[in-house]
Amino acid sequence: MEKSLKILKLNEFVLETFGLKEHEGILIIVDVQKEFGDFIPKDFVSNLTEYCKEFKTVYQIWDYNSSKTPTFKFPNQAKSIKKRFGKSFLGKDIVERLESMLDEKKEGEILILDKFDAQFVRINNKHQWFMVNGELLDLLNSLSGKKVILVGGADNECLEDVNVACKTFGLKVALNHNHIYSAEDKQEE
Repeated sequence: MEKSLKILKLNEFVLETFGLKEHEGILIIVDVQKEFGDFIPKDFVSNLTEYCKEFKTVYQIWDYNSSKTPTFKFPNQAKSIKKRFGKSFLGKDIVERLESMLDEKKEGEILILDKFDAQFVRINNKHQWFMVNGELLDLLNSLSGKKVILVGGADNECLEDVNVACKTFGLKVALNHNHIYSAEDKQEE
């Protein structure tokens, strides 16, 4: 399957290019776990493990839909935070409310629902909304204004969900494409 190229705006390209060199020693890893092993390239985890050693602080955000514990503990990891995607775990009334707001919210805008311990960030990919739970919200607020590197996967899916949420909460994000995998490509045997 042919991989599609992602077109960046000039300011995003500049931020990513310089951000890889001028960051604050903070790395955020998304969805690097055995449940996605079919998509994670060979040697990806070992290379990412070495890359983590270059950072003072590593945060791991992992998919709670597919697993009950994170698969890996990375060097310099300060915290692992679970996240969920999709709507299957939400009540019917919440799903209806999110769907009714799709056209009203632009990517990066937040929807706060009464009596719900999370905020929803509008995403412009197949997930449509990303639920920022209380623990993740605390992390993003604590890192607001900081320059961070984001890696993991899957590109154009969960990684993009977290990327948009990070920017929404004021983080200056640079993606290191050397440590990003895609759900479009299955690992070859």
